[in-house]
Amino acid sequence: MEQAKGNEIIRRRKTMVTIMFVMVIVIFILGSIQLFRDIAKQNTSNTAKTEKVYDNSKNAGKTLDVDALVQKVQKEVQFESDLEKLDDSVANGMVKTATGTKLQIYLGNGTYADELIVMTGKSEKDARENQQHVRKHFEDMKKSFEDYLPNEAKKIDKAVIIRCGSYLIACVTSDYEKAKDVITKAIKE
Repeated sequence: MEQAKGNEIIRRRKTMVTIMFVMVIVIFILGSIQLFRDIAKQNTSNTAKTEKVYDNSKNAGKTLDVDALVQKVQKEVQFESDLEKLDDSVANGMVKTATGTKLQIYLGNGTYADELIVMTGKSEKDARENQQHVRKHFEDMKKSFEDYLPNEAKKIDKAVIIRCGSYLIACVTSDYEKAKDVITKAIKE
């Protein structure tokens, strides 16, 4: 009888160990699935995939009238909020730039993602570096909008980024097709 009780206890322990082992495996599998979903979500929500980037290198030596460009965009492109130019010190704190780049940011009020960024670098290489900085800025901006204003985050996915020579122009608006056309025409003029 003693031995039967001992065998029963051993059998129960083995059963418990087996159940615990299966639970650990299930938790591991579920955790792995969640990890892969998170990675996939990051890759699909990356603004770099949906950005429209134009390289107009044939005009690389051309000087743009940045103020005229900004006025034209603000006049012809529809924004949901009036854009206000940020002070240079505030702008430089928001978006990293290549050394020596002149940065202008025009921003809508806090409940809208509307934004116009104009960067004037020293070279085409600077513009390519600035393009990466703008992408990072838009990724960060999208994360801040996703939870409380998801429609604004969607606008960031369709951001227009145009690089021409040493210039980089980026625009967030729901009127992104018009923004692309206006900026592209201004560059070609």
